Amino acid sequence: SADYAIAKTAFGATSKNPNWNDNVDFNRDGIINSADIAIIIRNMAKIGDSGLWVSQIPASGSATLNINSPAGSPRPGYWLWVPGF
Repeated sequence: SADYAIAKTAFGATSKNPNWNDNVDFNRDGIINSADIAIIIRNMAKIGDSGLWVSQIPASGSATLNINSPAGSPRPGYWLWVPGF
């Protein structure tokens, strides 16, 4: 997985290292180590427990907000996690 490849690249790094990547310090202990790799391996090939994640489209001055869409409907939009590099 992409998470695994990124974590391997940053393995052993702390926030003071140039290859530090906060996005793969999954347990937030300040070091990319085997604990973070274990979290990635435990979750490989899994999808979120709630299935499809959706959010409402933000209302603006030129739009109306429809909050009557059923929960889990793909119509409002999708969550997408993009790692910071």
